[in-house]
Amino acid sequence: MEEEDYLYDIFFSYNKNDEDKVRKIYEEFRNAGLRPFFAPVDLRELVGRDGWEEAILEAIPHSSHLGVYCSKDAILSKWVEREIAEFRKNFTQRAQEDHRILAIADPDLPPAELDKVLSDHRLLSGVLRPRNSQDAMHIVTVTRIRQLSTALQTAEAKLDQTKDLARQSFDLYTHTRFWKPFSAISGQDLHIFTCGRDTAEDTVQRGAGGRTSIDKWDYQAAVDITHYFARHHRDIGVVIEQPVSKARIHEKTRHFDTSKFTRELIDRNCIIIGSPDVSDFAEITLASLLGVPPYDPSAQLTTGFRIRKAGRHFSTFYEEASEGEPDGVTLIREDKPEEFFTCENNQDHGVMILADNPFSRPGRKHKILILAGHSGVATRAMSLLLTHEERWCLDAFFVLDQEIALMGSPLAAVIEVSYKRTPGHDGIGDERIISPELNSIRVRDAIVLKAG
Repeated sequence: MEEEDYLYDIFFSYNKNDEDKVRKIYEEFRNAGLRPFFAPVDLRELVGRDGWEEAILEAIPHSSHLGVYCSKDAILSKWVEREIAEFRKNFTQRAQEDHRILAIADPDLPPAELDKVLSDHRLLSGVLRPRNSQDAMHIVTVTRIRQLSTALQTAEAKLDQTKDLARQSFDLYTHTRFWKPFSAISGQDLHIFTCGRDTAEDTVQRGAGGRTSIDKWDYQAAVDITHYFARHHRDIGVVIEQPVSKARIHEKTRHFDTSKFTRELIDRNCIIIGSPDVSDFAEITLASLLGVPPYDPSAQLTTGFRIRKAGRHFSTFYEEASEGEPDGVTLIREDKPEEFFTCENNQDHGVMILADNPFSRPGRKHKILILAGHSGVATRAMSLLLTHEERWCLDAFFVLDQEIALMGSPLAAVIEVSYKRTPGHDGIGDERIISPELNSIRVRDAIVLKAG
């Protein structure tokens, strides 16, 4: 048998007169985290019924050791002798080095009398003689640790084999499994929603940095996805919708008609490029997925994330960074912040959300993808991760692919990007570039999203 086939660490064999004493030893072993077999406990449902003896004999070959209790007044019964014989026949002489018979002496039994008991019974020749039950427990524990170590090594080897096979398969299909739900409905367009800002800066709801249309990072992300579908899913049209500026929400009443946004998403496969602070599509969709109100920084999130930035951001999914606090992304799991990913030292983070479109009508199933970067460079990193087939992107995407295979959707994954700054721009424009290097894009964590 393989090591993992042993159900018990030790089988206790004893004279009926010693049952109470053996029960105490059994409890000591069990309390120590071992797996002892003691018939009155393990077979209590069979007491007085047919099958009792067969069940005992069946348990013996599934036990690593046999503990024979030797007392002053008791002699080995015929049944104990049968149990010993049954144990011995299941192991070759070589195997018996790892599966021993332990003669556990009663505390009142003098060593000379134990010698006599063992010498009078041929079946007990060559058995181990632990000093007491604690010594016996140590012997059994050492064996158990060795078995667990062997089982762990075997499991790790099998896992490595599985990973190798998974990677070999992945190298053939790469991004196919991820994008299949977005291309499953033949002839239906894929809609990409981006966002633009008003020219005037709005420090109340939006923060500084106005713009008139989609910025370069979001534009590049849209191009990445469009190019990928042009090469791999030519029967699917990609429609980049007109950029939409962030709507102004009444701060006190938070009254806002979301229908003009949701009706654009109904019964469509959609990609939303932009985080909630600039995209109402992202804000409203995330709120719907998580069962929380949009535009409410005080809302309690069961799972999900919040992006921390300086300045006010009128969003359920943002928190204002206090003076001296770094920007970053907080991952929320089981009603509490679990980990904070700092955006500093030429690193940025974003959150990729994959889910069924919450605005599809019953009976119709469409997917929705949100690329919510702390800043544009993280948004672009996510589009590269999902479309580029160079090894530096595929290695990171393989990790994401495995997470999706395990968790399904809805899912949120934190993506990290390391970037460099292009010299010579003197601070004019965005100087950041993503270098095509191993680990420049990484999947840091992933969670299943649950509505509150």
